[in-house]
Amino acid sequence: MFMSKRQKTLLRLFLILSALFIMADICDDDDWDFGLPAVETVPPSGSYIEKPIVFVNNGSQTVTASVATFFPEVINVPTPMQTTVVAAIGSPGLHTNPSASLLLPLGTYLFCYEWQSEFDENQDGYFDIYHIVDTRTYTLDVNDSDSFELAETVYIAIHADDYNRNAGECPTPQINTGLPTAAPAAPPTTAPVMASRTAINNVWLEHNVEYEGRTSLFIHIDFQIDQVDAQNAWIVAGFWYANGSPMDGVEATFTMDSGQAATWGEAYVEFEVTYWDDYILYIPADALRTGEGIYATVEIWDQASGALLAQWFTESFDVY
Repeated sequence: MFMSKRQKTLLRLFLILSALFIMADICDDDDWDFGLPAVETVPPSGSYIEKPIVFVNNGSQTVTASVATFFPEVINVPTPMQTTVVAAIGSPGLHTNPSASLLLPLGTYLFCYEWQSEFDENQDGYFDIYHIVDTRTYTLDVNDSDSFELAETVYIAIHADDYNRNAGECPTPQINTGLPTAAPAAPPTTAPVMASRTAINNVWLEHNVEYEGRTSLFIHIDFQIDQVDAQNAWIVAGFWYANGSPMDGVEATFTMDSGQAATWGEAYVEFEVTYWDDYILYIPADALRTGEGIYATVEIWDQASGALLAQWFTESFDVY
């Protein structure tokens, strides 16, 4: 049988392909080891690690949380622009909505919380917008969990009438490649919360209580302390005027060494996380100076290290 050159070429090609198909049927990829080195997946230049952070709002006002300032751990990280709605504990449904979390690059953060009022106090035809910038810093590093269930938690307590609210929307998130700096030196100051499981969950005031023959202010505190942070803690309520100046003490029993009017007590942290649902501090009304818009800062301090673990600003009140 005679074949042309073209036919011979096609026949050779057919035989080669047939042999390859036969080999594929006999062996699979796992039977072969060509001695080639394993190839590791190397992230492209400029990539970064992200970790979750969760928000719990123990206040009465639902807010939108966003990044105020970001101090990145590495360079070439974009400014995080994500936001999440954080439902207040008093709102319908769950204690906190499941979406109250953000996935953020490693670094240190300050957060902002924004909400829309039900009023138009400036009469511009729109509901008023307010925001609060949280001056506490939160750091995400490689040791933080990748799970939202175990993520670092930010505890907030936002109320619609917070005295330290600012008009308008949260500022555009800023990225800062320098080290975080302390908040402006103006009272009252807010220090970083040292652990996510140490928190003040709620504070409420009870006025004109007759106690030990004197008309007094009762400060009810719902809080928890992690043993990692403190074995013994001071629970302190210091009093401030509406303009942010500390109130001078009137009575030595209710005056701190700094001269500020205050009341305080101790808490022994017996368990891994110890809870107090109604810890009461009190101060007689005549141990406070008169004024309008007075408020208190309730704080938890570790007695051993002197570290401030948590802080809460109370509603304002008048003393006559």
